[in-house]
Amino acid sequence: AEEEGGGAAEAARGAQQAGGGHSHACGRTAARTALALVSLLTALSLPDFKFLVALSGALNVGVIAFVLPPLMYVLLARGAMRPASVAAHGLLCALGTVVTVLC
Repeated sequence: AEEEGGGAAEAARGAQQAGGGHSHACGRTAARTALALVSLLTALSLPDFKFLVALSGALNVGVIAFVLPPLMYVLLARGAMRPASVAAHGLLCALGTVVTVLC
């Protein structure tokens, strides 16, 4: 009988915790819905949405191609890298930033 009572108490605690998680899930769903609506309204309000997409792609390709790869590598392999390698990757990030801004 004690085991059943203990199980019921644990189930009640689990239900309370699930209720707390439920509010977080609702907040995430609301945020996703808001982002989708902003995207929808932007697409409907701009007459030439493909120009905006092309412009954002052109501006971000330098960052995606030249800056993020060495930066992510340094962040992921931070402990196993020699200082000279970290400096070289930092130089690549800096050069990629300069090229992205100037070109």
